[in-house]
Amino acid sequence: MKKIIENPLVPFCLTIIFAFLFFVTLSRVSSMSVSASPAEIITDNSGDIGSEAVWREYEVKRGDSLAAIAGRYFVFPSQIREWNSFTGNTLKPGQILVIKKIEWPSFTCKASWYGPGFHGKTMANGETYDMYRLSVANRDLPLGIKVRVTSLINNESIVVPVLDRGPYTVKNGVYDRDIDLSYAAAKILGAIGPGVIPVKVEPLNL
Repeated sequence: MKKIIENPLVPFCLTIIFAFLFFVTLSRVSSMSVSASPAEIITDNSGDIGSEAVWREYEVKRGDSLAAIAGRYFVFPSQIREWNSFTGNTLKPGQILVIKKIEWPSFTCKASWYGPGFHGKTMANGETYDMYRLSVANRDLPLGIKVRVTSLINNESIVVPVLDRGPYTVKNGVYDRDIDLSYAAAKILGAIGPGVIPVKVEPLNL
């Protein structure tokens, strides 16, 4: 046994064996990372959203619509068209779309509320407005996204979906309110009496 250990070829052979095992393990890890499914997230350093842009790949299924896909990822159809360089709304089953994950920023603003005059009318998302349901209207956020709205008057907070567009009240040439609360939401946040209150809006990006 001692003679085998003292043989100068032994350390050399062991080095070759360990190097071979290392490269085999490395090649297996590399092949695993390359075989990513189309639904996995891809990142790049385009820098237009924070310091890193995050992209998803979505394979179009039969019956999909551009609006439904945009709603699923809380983006706009126009953004999907821009990212994938096409026009119109026609999609083909099996088509791969790249979709950017957008982190919509929080903001503070004035919130008003709308009730009886709109109750029962059709909202921007196609549903019927119910003033007794928790919801909000906003001009800029994707329909369907949930937001946490906190009253800066009574510190009450609610999580509600953006289901409608508005408000459109203009003062001195600019919109003076950014959120329209349903009656139910306004009652919790203390907006019924004053009509307009300051709030903090936090898109949840779920």
